[in-house]
Amino acid sequence: MNWYSVQYADDNGMVSQPTQAHTHLEAAGNVLLDRGFYGIHDATPTTPIMVVRYHDYLAGSYTLREVEHEANRIVGLV
Repeated sequence: MNWYSVQYADDNGMVSQPTQAHTHLEAAGNVLLDRGFYGIHDATPTTPIMVVRYHDYLAGSYTLREVEHEANRIVGLV
């Protein structure tokens, strides 16, 4: 497992949430499950979610649609 920073804009400003996960996409899914998908500023299915791995600063960018799909997989809905 690695540490990641998941970054996106919500209605209260910029969110940068640290979390542990196996992959960038799993990290984004975990954070959005914890914080909720509602309240993301001007959210559309293509809203970008940025994820940065701490130890090497490797970044990934995913759409809200991709993160929602991953979150559904994490909780067993897919």
